[in-house]
Parts: sequence; structure tokens; C-alpha cells
Amino acid sequence: MRIRHIASFFHITISFIVLSARMLWILLILEWNIWKAERRFKEQIIMYGVSKESAKRIGTVYRNLMKRSVRDIFKFSFR
Repeated sequence: MRIRHIASFFHITISFIVLSARMLWILLILEWNIWKAERRFKEQIIMYGVSKESAKRIGTVYRNLMKRSVRDIFKFSFR
């Protein structure tokens, strides 16, 4: 009986670690894609004649909106 509890504890612990690692990997991929999208967005608006300083500020707002959207999707999926 005691061995079964110990085995269950280790199984739960390993499952939690694997799940955490996968979630971290997903977040890293999303951060990378958001960074690339921001960079491309800034390049596009600079091509239309916006100054680099303004493009940087607009790009930061764009990145923050995308991060907030991703965070809200995750929050909504866990409800």
C-alpha cells in the first residue's frame, strides 16, 4: 500500500515537471513569434515613412497588445 502511494507521488511529480516544461516551451515559442512579428511590423511602417523612434514606440504597443491577447487566451482556456 505504501509503495503504491510513493509510486503515485513520483508519477504525479514527473507528470507535473513534464507539463511545466511543455508550457515553458510553448511560451518561449510564442515570445519568439511575437518578437519576430513586432520586428516585421516596425520594418513595414518604416517603409511607409514613419520615423524609427515612432516605429519603435508603435512596435512596443503592438507587442504589448499581442502579449496581452495571448495571455487572455491562456486565461480563458483555463477557466
